[in-house]
Amino acid sequence: MRDLIRQGDILFKPLAADRDLADGATTLAEVSGKVIAKGEVTGHAHRISEGAATIIEARRAWGALSQATGTRYLRVHETATVAHEEHKPVTLLPGLYEIMQAREYDYVREVTRRVVD
Repeated sequence: MRDLIRQGDILFKPLAADRDLADGATTLAEVSGKVIAKGEVTGHAHRISEGAATIIEARRAWGALSQATGTRYLRVHETATVAHEEHKPVTLLPGLYEIMQAREYDYVREVTRRVVD
């Protein structure tokens, strides 16, 4: 596996191919816009500032309903730059990436929590 690419609290995990996507019970839906993640505290956003990329959201069917699973992917069609107001830009080469939220472990409370940007 190639190394994770990090920008603040967001990680991009390179995937080998479409077969690395979620199982067959999950469908994928294209998400409109260029914002990958928005900060809960500052309102700043990780966004595609240059290049061509598509944000994809995994969805699972529950009877007649479809609900997001929380797993998102980024398909980079041509070299793309991800920008954020508080972090250096990162460049992503064409390919498929899983978008992940960084987590931290609190040893005192013995819990894992999302890193908040």
